[in-house]
Formats: sequence, C-alpha cells, structure tokens
Amino acid sequence: MIHKKRVTLKRQITLVSIVGYLVLSAALGGYSMFSISSYSRDLGKVNLRTFDTYVNQVSGLVEDTDTYLKNVFMDNRDYSNLVYNRSAVNKYLAVYNLKKMLKVQLNFNKNLAALFVIYDSGSSIYYCEQSVFTLNSKEYIKSLLKDRASGDTAIDEWIVTDGGDKSYLIKILGTSGVYMAAVVDYQGSITDISERNKENAQDLHWVYGANGDFYGETDMTARVAKYYDTAAADSKYYIYSGAVGNTDLIAYMLTPKNRWIQPQISQIVIILITLGCCAMCIFSAVVLRRQITGPLKNLMDTMKRIRDGSMDVMAGGCAREDYAIEEFAQLNTTFNEMLEQIKTLRVKAYEDELEGQRIKLGYYQLQLKPHFYLNCLKSLYALTFKKKYDKVQNMIIEISRHLRYMFQDNRNLVMLSEELEFARNYVQLIRNYVSEEIVYTEDIQESARSVKVPPLVVQTFVENSYKYGFCSGKALDIRVKAVVLEGEDMSYLDIQVADNGGGYGPELLKHFNDYESEPSMESHIGIDNLKSRLRLIYGSLAEWSFMDDGGALSEVMIPCGMISGDSPACSGVCNLERSVKE
Repeated sequence: MIHKKRVTLKRQITLVSIVGYLVLSAALGGYSMFSISSYSRDLGKVNLRTFDTYVNQVSGLVEDTDTYLKNVFMDNRDYSNLVYNRSAVNKYLAVYNLKKMLKVQLNFNKNLAALFVIYDSGSSIYYCEQSVFTLNSKEYIKSLLKDRASGDTAIDEWIVTDGGDKSYLIKILGTSGVYMAAVVDYQGSITDISERNKENAQDLHWVYGANGDFYGETDMTARVAKYYDTAAADSKYYIYSGAVGNTDLIAYMLTPKNRWIQPQISQIVIILITLGCCAMCIFSAVVLRRQITGPLKNLMDTMKRIRDGSMDVMAGGCAREDYAIEEFAQLNTTFNEMLEQIKTLRVKAYEDELEGQRIKLGYYQLQLKPHFYLNCLKSLYALTFKKKYDKVQNMIIEISRHLRYMFQDNRNLVMLSEELEFARNYVQLIRNYVSEEIVYTEDIQESARSVKVPPLVVQTFVENSYKYGFCSGKALDIRVKAVVLEGEDMSYLDIQVADNGGGYGPELLKHFNDYESEPSMESHIGIDNLKSRLRLIYGSLAEWSFMDDGGALSEVMIPCGMISGDSPACSGVCNLERSVKE
C-alpha cells in the first residue's frame, strides 16, 4: 500500500504561494513582451495607414488635376480660341475667361498652388496662385514654363521640380504654343494628415525623390539615398515608400524604431509589483508560523485528546486577548462551547436514534405487505392453470417493476413522475386478482412531474383507497391530482388523492389531521408512516389534510426543491437514509 507523503500547512501554503507568484511573474513577463511586440506591430500598421492615406490623397489630387486640365484641353471653347484664333482681342477675351475659371478651381482645391495659361510660344503667361505660393517659387516656375513652351510641340507630362522655396509637382498640357499648367503643392497635404494624427506626427519625417534627386531634411535625405542605393534597411528608422499617381515622384516616410520603448514603463511596474509580491510571500511565511499554525496546533492537540476518549478537555493555551487574529480567538471560544453542547446533545442523540429505528420499522412494514404478495402469487397460479401465459408474463413484469421500486437503492426522494408510474403499476397489479372494477385517473400539471417527492407519497393513499374504499354495487374510482402553487417565498407541490368509497370517519379524521398525533400500529400504518417521514424531511413546512367528500380525500402540500445541504430538513433526510441503510 502506497502512503501519500504529508506536509505541514505552513510548508504547503509557502510552497503554493511561491509557485503561484513565480507563475504569475512569468505570465506577466510574457504578457509584457507580448504587449511590447503587439504595440510595435500596431504602431507599424498605424504608420502604414498614415503613409497610404497621404499617398492616396496626393495621387487623387494628381488624378483630379490631370482630368481637369484634359477637360479644358478637349472641351473648353476659350482654350480653342487661343489655339486657332489670331485676333489679339479674341485671345484676350479667351484668357480672361480662362483666368476666371481657374480662380474657381483654386478656391475649390487648396492644394493647388497655382494654375497657368501660356500662349504665343511662351511669350505670354497668365496665372492664378494661392497665398502660400511665394514670389521666388512663382518666378522660378514662370521661367521653367517659358522654356518648356518655346518649342510649339505637344506636351503632356508631370514634372517634379525644386521651385525655389520647396519642390512642386507641375502638370503641363498643350500644343501649338498654347499650354495649361497646374502646380501641385504635394507637401501641403502633410499638414492635413498631421492634424489627424497629432500623436505620431512629430516623429514622422518626409523625403521626396524623383529621377535620382531627393528633397527634404538633409539628414533624412541622406538616409533615404543610402537606402535607395543599397536596398538595405535603416537601423534607426522604418522607411515607407511609394509612387505618387502616374508621376515620377516617390514619397518616403521615416519614423523612429525606438517608439516601442515608451509603453514598457507600465510593464516594468507590473513586473516590479510581482517581485514585491514574491518578497511578501517570505514575510507571510513568518506571520503564518506565529499567528496561524501555532493556534491550529493547539486546537489539533485538543482534538486528538478528544479522539482518544477524553471529553473533559478544553481548547486552551492562550487567553482570548493573546490571539492576534480575531477569528482564532472566536474559534477557540466556540470550540469550547461546542464541547459543552456535545455533552448535552449526546442524550438527545440516543433518543433520536431510537425514533429513527421506529420509523425504519414502519417503513419496512410498508414494504413487506405479505397479503399483497400472496394474492399476486395466487393470481399467477390461477392464470397459469388457465394457460393464459401472456397475462402471466405481463403480471410478472408488473410485479418486478413493483419490487424494483420498493427495494431500490434507498433514495431519499424521487421524481413525482416515477411515483405516479409506480402507483399506476400497483393499480394494474391489484386489477389482476380482484373482481371489482377499478377506475384510476390522473390530473397532473406538467411542471409538477419533475418535482422531487418522498417515495410512496401517492401510492400510500392509492393503497388506502383500495383497502377501504370498495362499496358494493359500484366501481372504485381513484383520482390523483397534482399542481405546483407559487408562494411568496417558495413554491409548493399540492397532491390530492380522492376516491368514492365510504371515507375515513370522524375518529380517523381527528387522528390524521392532528400534526402531533402518535402513529397507530393497528391500521392505516402507511399514512402514519408517511406523516412521520414528512415531518422528518420537511419539518413544519409540510402540511396535510384529510376529509370526507363523497369518499376519502387526502391532500399533502410539500415545498418544491427546498432540500439542501444546509437546511434543517436535510439532517432529517440524512438520518432517515442512515437508518434505512443500517
């Protein structure tokens, strides 16, 4: 036989605490690393969304500008007049109308820095600009456009150029010495993006490249140029890049890689708290020995002496005021009071045991029923003699069901549906050996079928009707009714069994309706025994009533589902179960 190794309470609590805190520390450490990794990954997604938003916004602006200029080139009459009309007046009117149209477009799109109309092979230029378009940029771009328009060739292209103060995207479209130009401030979109992402905007750096040239912060352009030339990732920055529309412009966004360190502070605090808890575990072991295991050892020594048969001992060793923990002081006092009560209750326990034995005897008397089983055997013999073997088989099955229910594994309670099935089987059995007609009917509420009830709570009254309810000249009518009644505190199951016999009579009604009446061993043993079991199981919560109403009417009312481990009635059930098993 293998003996399990035992450890002291102090060692067990200390060991469990240390293991628990270490596991907690490991879990929180892993969670911290996961949070850091997750934060870094989420930050990368946020940066990527920021970059994609900017690129999509500028690409959309490029596409809209391209579409607008092509619409003017293809469909605008004033533009056509500039191309094909040689009259200076008509050209002036056409330019005037185009300028008004361009001003409307600038008001509509704030990221367009300027719109130009160039004709006469670059010798005449008219334009509309935003307030942010500086003088240096204006002069630089005018010079560029004059050069591009001097050739009188067809032009449809995007140019990335340094406009003096900053770089711009310029769209040139036209032919035969007449051209339209749009200057896109693609860097101005960064302001809108930064306003929507203020938390990360201060750590974002933008660089732009086209045809091998880079524009932006000197340090950042050097990093991007290195990244561009060697295709190697930067060690300090994440670099996001993408082309803008159908232009040669490539945007680069740089963000520091060390941003993930910031949320680590909270994780470090969690780990430090966990380590502090481990230190507290050691301190708890010291307090445990002084304030818990000591009083428990004293109490255990007292219990061992009681186990050895010494009922005169008392828990002691420390005065109440010497206990640091109030619960142990109360436990010491309560334990001594319990010892005194145990001495008093020992006599009552013997009396309760005798009562349980008496109830057990009555319960066995209900089960034996020698006359009932003799009648069943006589009926089997008669059916066999008449060679009615099918009825013999059915009766044997019914008797087996009856015996199986009567001698089941001493369950305290059964479902009402089981009890009703047992009662029906009982009625079918007695029909096999009595000549009188028996009518059995049930009126059962559906919700009542699953309520737990004491065994024989229905069959006892059905058997009483069979024994004492027959009247000459008419069939015995047995009616069973069950319904659940809702009360303020709990629900009750109301069971009624009625017949059309001669009733109980005044003396029996007085005896049965008296809650404190002593059981009679002469007749009606089953009803007296049932009352005793109801008192034992449910206490004062069970009620019953007996009356004569065109026959015997028996009613029992018991609470639904109130039996629990801490209820007063449960002790009665346990006593009954223990008595039956003994």
